[in-house]
Amino acid sequence: MKFEWKLFPLQRKLEWDLDLARGRLAVVLRGCEHAGAILRALEGTHADQSAAALAATQRRADPVAHGQALAYLAAMEARLARARAQSAQLESQAAAARAECQRCSQRLDSLSAVRDQALARFTYAAQRDAAKEADFAWLARAAGGERE
Repeated sequence: MKFEWKLFPLQRKLEWDLDLARGRLAVVLRGCEHAGAILRALEGTHADQSAAALAATQRRADPVAHGQALAYLAAMEARLARARAQSAQLESQAAAARAECQRCSQRLDSLSAVRDQALARFTYAAQRDAAKEADFAWLARAAGGERE
């Protein structure tokens, strides 16, 4: 007698779903890392340019150049806002992808628990059948020995 798991195709599908969810999570996390690097670079540039603009005002530099620096800083603020929004969106996507991985993992774990229970019942039934056969064989030998 051999154990046949009738839900094996479902188990395989759940494993594939989990692999796909993990792949999507990896892509989103890579995007988060990239967006974070861009955001950090923009923040560094913004800080440097802000310091340079402040230093220029203290030196009483050219007002036209100062106006251009302030316009650049305003544009940099807009880029920073977009980068922060994109980073937040990617973090949200990463949280959703993590949740999907968790759901897939829970479904697979549940099915594995059902499989383990089915295997335990199968093993118990096989042992019980083997014990019955051994008892019948012993009874047959015992009954055959009395007739001789």
